[in-house]
Amino acid sequence: MAEFKISTNIERDAHVDLDFILTKNADDVFERLLYNYGRGQHAFSVIGSYGTGKSTFLWALEKHLTGNRKFSKTISIEFKGIKAFQFERIVGESCSFKEKFCEVFGLSKWLDSSNKKILKEFGALLLDIQSQKNVLVILVDEFGKHLEFVAKKDPDELYFIQELAEFCNDSERSIMLITTLHQNFSSYAKGLNKAEKSEWDKVRGRFIDIAFDEPVEQLIFFASEKLKGHTVPKDARKNFDKGVKNVLSNHLIGNSLVADLEKLERLYPLDPLAADIITKSLQKFGQNERSLFTFLDSPELAKTIELNRIFNVSDCFDYLTQNLIGEIEDGERNPFKPQFKAASVALERAEFLFNETYYDAAALIKTICLVNIFSPTVSVLDIKSLSTYSKCFLDVADPETIINTLIYKKLIKFSNHRSKFNFIEGTDVDIEQELINANRYVDADFDLVSRLKEHFDFSLIPAKRVQFELGTPRFFGFNFYDEIPSDVEKPKGEIDGYINLIFTKKRIESQLREYAN
Repeated sequence: MAEFKISTNIERDAHVDLDFILTKNADDVFERLLYNYGRGQHAFSVIGSYGTGKSTFLWALEKHLTGNRKFSKTISIEFKGIKAFQFERIVGESCSFKEKFCEVFGLSKWLDSSNKKILKEFGALLLDIQSQKNVLVILVDEFGKHLEFVAKKDPDELYFIQELAEFCNDSERSIMLITTLHQNFSSYAKGLNKAEKSEWDKVRGRFIDIAFDEPVEQLIFFASEKLKGHTVPKDARKNFDKGVKNVLSNHLIGNSLVADLEKLERLYPLDPLAADIITKSLQKFGQNERSLFTFLDSPELAKTIELNRIFNVSDCFDYLTQNLIGEIEDGERNPFKPQFKAASVALERAEFLFNETYYDAAALIKTICLVNIFSPTVSVLDIKSLSTYSKCFLDVADPETIINTLIYKKLIKFSNHRSKFNFIEGTDVDIEQELINANRYVDADFDLVSRLKEHFDFSLIPAKRVQFELGTPRFFGFNFYDEIPSDVEKPKGEIDGYINLIFTKKRIESQLREYAN
């Protein structure tokens, strides 16, 4: 039986039968690899954010090339005359890639030799593989960890990576080098100067970049495949159909779900709006496929299925705040934190306003929160659409009364220009929404040190007092850091020392004293 794992390790899981669902994106990536290999390009960077399934893709690639078909395209044309494939797997670590490469291929005794010598010895190994009509496939997962090490510890190693890629890109050689990254190759060069960054760009050009981000539509597809077999009960059919019609007519979900009514039913016990919101939220706050499959195997969803009830938007809110609270509370990376905070305040106030109907009121508040964050801009959440959704999927008997009480007690208000209910916190100005809008223009990954290096190029300064007293000139340069450096740059040539400028939000006074001593 195929296994589900929260994450794939290409070394650990090489001989495990994983639960692999072929997607159009994965199929397209596989075809691009074959196409470019046929054109003589053998070094690749498969780039995608966390949890999109890059490691599982490498696993499936190995299975496919060894005869266990996982993709739609055959391989006879690109690998004509090839008998078999030989795989070497490397899982990235914060260490020297050159050392790791030599260790894997038994070349460690040449480690202190030149790159040319190492690749010459590696070439001899490859010739032996080619003589057997085999192709060597090198899979390097989490390659970014090695690149981070190169940028911080050993910039010269970049040339080994460049020469290895050039070696692989010889069309006469039967070899593929496939790496995976979480971001663009050049992004790992943060903190380096312009000359060093240009070298990274040059090395990047030796690899074919292939994007691997699964769209929301693909996550919806995964969910429908995982949930197939669950059907809408007959006694719930009327309400379900009415609720679906309400969601569609008010544009509460994106186009990924609108086109296929059958797909909506395959997502049961998720209602359509909950399915749309949970996939978008896990893409935003979680790790895409990884977080989605964790949710689909969660006890929360299992309990919903056991009780034969619908998993609605209110349930989505509870799942997110219980399982991804760290990401939600991260004000730097979550521009919607004010919206969650406003919902939390509204929930607290509602406890004092409602008795028997508090849980119904809470469900409405949670729904308003997530619809404002994840539904399309053109969506409508007025009293009619919210009431209909509540009756069909939240199992609220009298939503109109609760909504009117929330309005009267100034917990929510209807915004005409946005066609939605939203929260009030003591002012007619929608402060939370304005903060959300402003946050969209703020770069959460602002790299201060890189920007400073771009705009400030301090000239050397003389130590005037020493020169006046001793007659010997002493010159000092400047360095920028975002943390206390582990290896201080040693002065060269005419420079006698450096003034290190450290820009960080951390409290480092004690570390500086220890460092100075």
